[in-house]
Amino acid sequence: MKLTVTSRFTRATLHPGIALALALAGCSGERSTEETQDDAPECEVDDDCTSNEICSDDSTCELGDRDNDFESATPVTQNQPFTGVIQQPGDVDTFAYEASEPEWLRISTEVDETSAPLDTVVAVYDANGALHAWMDDFPTGSVSCCDSLLHVYLPAAGTWYITVQDRTTWFNASDEPGNEGLAYTLNITNSVTTTREPDSLETPSREVEMDSGRSIWTVGVVLEETGDSDWITIQHPYDGTPVQFFGQLDAPGSSIDTRVRLYDTEGTLLLDKKDLGSDGTAVYPNGQKGTYLVEVSDKLGAGDADAWTVLYLRTQEPDSWAWVTEGEPNDGADQLESPTFETRTTSSGTPYEAAYIQGDLNTTDDEDWFELTTVDAHYLSVQCFGGDQGALGDVEGEILNESGDVLHVLDDAADSTSPWLINTGPYSGETLHLRLFTTSDASGPAVFYRCNLFVTPFEVSE
Repeated sequence: MKLTVTSRFTRATLHPGIALALALAGCSGERSTEETQDDAPECEVDDDCTSNEICSDDSTCELGDRDNDFESATPVTQNQPFTGVIQQPGDVDTFAYEASEPEWLRISTEVDETSAPLDTVVAVYDANGALHAWMDDFPTGSVSCCDSLLHVYLPAAGTWYITVQDRTTWFNASDEPGNEGLAYTLNITNSVTTTREPDSLETPSREVEMDSGRSIWTVGVVLEETGDSDWITIQHPYDGTPVQFFGQLDAPGSSIDTRVRLYDTEGTLLLDKKDLGSDGTAVYPNGQKGTYLVEVSDKLGAGDADAWTVLYLRTQEPDSWAWVTEGEPNDGADQLESPTFETRTTSSGTPYEAAYIQGDLNTTDDEDWFELTTVDAHYLSVQCFGGDQGALGDVEGEILNESGDVLHVLDDAADSTSPWLINTGPYSGETLHLRLFTTSDASGPAVFYRCNLFVTPFEVSE
């Protein structure tokens, strides 16, 4: 006969003689079998503990996991969702992915926003431990599908490491979270739309049907040879709404400095933005319904196996794009255009007036003039975008009184920024004129601007 004694985490089978001796010892006043089991190790291996615990060096179960470095990384594959837990402050979950060839991956995390407040950061490292790419949310902000969403190119076969952690750990914040409630799901797929070779202006390799202002389209690009350009066709759905470009934000493993150029079907250059992503976004503000061509290259013409980037494209619904295109003729003080101001409210409940205008300077001597009526004891603030978002010529400006006297120059002066922002006033209700022009040699639809006009009881900050 055998007697089996079971504790919480261990199970041992005892010889009948040993079992009898233990029973007699209990009758003679010695420690009971139950007390003897309390002195036994709580665990010997991790499997003796619960799913969120590991067996420590002193043989007790404690909160934690083993995947905190590359050597202990958990293997993962495509299309096999993995549920993990950020279990204590500073926890970093590490995964190993085996690439059989160069490939694109879409890596995302999902979290339960109704439970503990987990905000993930996903990172990818090469086999030598060098950071290849990382993402907090998404290049355009938050997206409904995921907490973090990273598109990444792996230029070589072999082992690649993926980490998931809370953003406070990634950014070394002091209030690091961590408990067994911070669960997430990691998803890895190869569902990335990419350009293909060969392609050219005449034969683009990828077409993007932008059929909505609520979606974001993603195209992966690899410039494998020096001087390479990849070409994409865009179908734009609306009149008077933008064509917007966002680039890869944090990809130290890429050698590319992304340059994006936009053309119409006649080959007219409409936009030219260098360092897309690292130096902001590109916006062609007055897109019209129809076909456009996009060229993606390196700003210096470089190209190799590591010259990869991701292009994110979107537009806006007509009723959500606030900027109104200027109307011609508005070429002088006798042809003023009056923007429509709307009353808005700050987050603290203070009302102010705002108008949004956009346009282009089709000839080198083209000027756009606007009439602005101020409010007593209020400021007039003007902020304009142009060259910083891909316009070929920088738009400059002046604020004048009705007599034609220049009150303020709007350019890259010490009291402005790029995009420049200037606060003027306060005023006493007088009428002012805004003159926009360019001193560059460029002209045409690619010399565009987009301006925010504010009449406020306070100075506008950046």
